[in-house]
Amino acid sequence: MIWANFKRAARGSCRGQEVSMKSKTDPNVVPLCDILLVLLIIFMVITPMTQQGLDIKLPELGTDDESKAIVLTIEKDGTANLNNEKYLTMDALENRLRELYLTRPGKSIFIQVHESIPYKTVINTIDLIKKSGVDIICAIPKRYK
Repeated sequence: MIWANFKRAARGSCRGQEVSMKSKTDPNVVPLCDILLVLLIIFMVITPMTQQGLDIKLPELGTDDESKAIVLTIEKDGTANLNNEKYLTMDALENRLRELYLTRPGKSIFIQVHESIPYKTVINTIDLIKKSGVDIICAIPKRYK
């Protein structure tokens, strides 16, 4: 009798049930889900620490005189316009800039230069602006057509 049960087990049936000799082919997804949850938690913790941004100084509200931007434009012929006031010499421009920035709390200026003006003239103008007490010089680029 023992020998008969052994023969049946070798053939793959025991007590009327068939026993498969093949291994289980379905993947076990439980460890995969565990790994994915751990990775999700790691990325949720690390992501806020790696974010970087730019420090931006927003303009402050002020009176009408303080909130007007000062724009210096150097024209093609070399004359300087300061908020549509034409200055033929750099000395007159420097005196006017000193008057403006003596009492002005925001010491910034926008400068726009025609493309035909030599680089040396632009650097000399920037030096003149710095001597007048301006801290921040912003360049206005040429607009594309």
